[in-house]
Amino acid sequence: MVVIQAPAGYGKTTTAALWEAADERPFIWVQIEASDDDPVRFLRHLLAAIEEVAPVDPDLKRRIEAPGSDAKIDLLPVVQEARSVVGAHVLVLDDAHRLTDAVTTRCVDALLESATGAEQVALLTRSEPPYRLGRLRMHDAVLDLVAGDLALNEIEAMRLFDEAGLDLDGTMVLDLVARTEGWAGGLHLAALAIARRPDTHRGGFLLGPDRLVADFLVEEVLAGLSDGECSFLEESATVAEMSVELLDELLESDDARRQLDRVERSGNHFLVPLDDERHWYRYHHLFGDLLRERLRSRDPERSRVLHRRASILLEQRDDTDAAIAHAIEGGDLDRASTLIYRHAAGLALTGESATLRRWLFALGRHRVEHDALASMAMAWYGFATNDVVLFRTSAARAEQLDWVGPLPDGSPSIETVLAFLRGMTSDVAEMRDHADKARAVGPDANPCWAGATALRATAGWMSGDVDGARSMLRASLPMMAGQRSFEAFATAHLALLELDSGHRDEAIRLTRRAKRIVDDENLGRLFIVVPVFEVAALVEALEGRREESARSAAHALELLARLEGLLPRAEYLASVVLARAALANRDRDAARPLLDRAEELSAADPAAVRLAQMLATARKDYEGSDPAGRDVPRLTEAERRVLDQLATHLTLQEISDQLFISKNTTKSHLSAIYRKLGVTTRSGAVAEARRVRLLP
Repeated sequence: MVVIQAPAGYGKTTTAALWEAADERPFIWVQIEASDDDPVRFLRHLLAAIEEVAPVDPDLKRRIEAPGSDAKIDLLPVVQEARSVVGAHVLVLDDAHRLTDAVTTRCVDALLESATGAEQVALLTRSEPPYRLGRLRMHDAVLDLVAGDLALNEIEAMRLFDEAGLDLDGTMVLDLVARTEGWAGGLHLAALAIARRPDTHRGGFLLGPDRLVADFLVEEVLAGLSDGECSFLEESATVAEMSVELLDELLESDDARRQLDRVERSGNHFLVPLDDERHWYRYHHLFGDLLRERLRSRDPERSRVLHRRASILLEQRDDTDAAIAHAIEGGDLDRASTLIYRHAAGLALTGESATLRRWLFALGRHRVEHDALASMAMAWYGFATNDVVLFRTSAARAEQLDWVGPLPDGSPSIETVLAFLRGMTSDVAEMRDHADKARAVGPDANPCWAGATALRATAGWMSGDVDGARSMLRASLPMMAGQRSFEAFATAHLALLELDSGHRDEAIRLTRRAKRIVDDENLGRLFIVVPVFEVAALVEALEGRREESARSAAHALELLARLEGLLPRAEYLASVVLARAALANRDRDAARPLLDRAEELSAADPAAVRLAQMLATARKDYEGSDPAGRDVPRLTEAERRVLDQLATHLTLQEISDQLFISKNTTKSHLSAIYRKLGVTTRSGAVAEARRVRLLP
């Protein structure tokens, strides 16, 4: 691998671009932005970069776009698989110093460790990267390039000045190279300054490639411009990426096209076009930073106004990350808190908690502790990261702070949202009370209503009110159509309720509907749909589809493991249902730890009387089952379907019609069932099937 480490303006990106031009292999180029310091966003960005050089399997794209995906468990393998298809290539992570999140850096480590001999990684960074490079360096597998390697010598500097149309003698060039220590950015700024003021170089540059040199040179570059031209450069640098339309709105003018054309014609290569049509531009990062600092020092109020205006404009363009950054830079912390809160739940529920954390840290600890919306956002962050203490302290703080009326996401009050969150994390008795509070305002003005209704119905069922829970779930489902994850959650609980009530066919129908919602909306990585996979595991086991049942159960357990005990009531339900599925599959080894875990959790949730009854039944089934699994015949799926119908009062012809097979085929399956069970009558077959747990 290659590590190019140097301060801004040394040509790290240019060096890699020259390498790409001379190399036959494809380059996967990832320009790291501040928003990429979230493992989920970083890996999705990387997959998009891979797709620029090689087709990506649509199934891989669907998997990486799934909300709620875990970066290391779900997304990293997808990226590695897509990368392996490219073959020999170079992966460039430009501005890698922006990746500081612990999980993100571990993902980069994994990418480095998985690289084959045909794959290279190049890190372009301003500081020593926080990756595990020691072992690679020990094996001489890293090429390190630093500022001294990139510095321009006298000949290269002379060429730079020639390209800028300057005729400098050798002594002048030697002096400039010595004073800037070959810093390409400084030499380019010097060229711009000398072009505008030929006597500039005689003033003597400050020594060293640092910000003082850059400050001085920018002053000299701008000294040759009119006040209007200077103002345009400084004010347009407010936004990191600019278009004519954006600048006209930001600066409240209609002059951006002419001004940008003038800057380009002047030979100022610090203005970088981002597309062939020259519609979008940016300034070189160093130059842009200096222009922004200059405006802040010269006219701080104008700087704040432009940042606040940029925040509004970028929010309108769905760039929330930049909108928040500009609001903070402009001192509009109320707006920043509002934007952060508005997106907090979505980020928490879809797995992008690192982005939420970065926003809150940028807002500052004092603001988070004294602002109700910021405290609510921090509560969502605690919920997303399974930090129970942070969740509870942030929620309590939000309640104590002064906020009256609806929240920016349309929720009627802080109390409504907190009641919903607490309902998700509490036992059955408290869940019932919290859900009632969260449902106090109806569905038309309450985004929490659908989820709270599902929680309230679930609490009712678990505490024994089966009919009330069924009625509430059925009445609320049509109102959940716009919130698909909660619709799947509620449908799965209704399926469990119907199965528990003996309505097997209805339970199967509802289970299939819940799975269809999850599949259609790509929701399979969200923890809120755990009940869908629980009931699927049980229904599939009862239908004799053991392999599918085992896969559903494994998926449910994987999602639960990510919660790390945050939702004990959800884990209690899952343990009972999955134990029943394991028993239906004749898998005692899988059932036992689930039953033991359910026993542990039951003590802390005495109000869940129906769950306790289900647990007792499952424990009884476990103790009455055959530990060695002896004398359990293996039936085909077709035979299992016929066996299921034998417990009804249907005739053979009616069974055949029900299964869409001929009567002779039914008779053949029946003969095989009798033979395998060692019986000679239908009633005997049903009794023996129940004894060996082939029928419930």
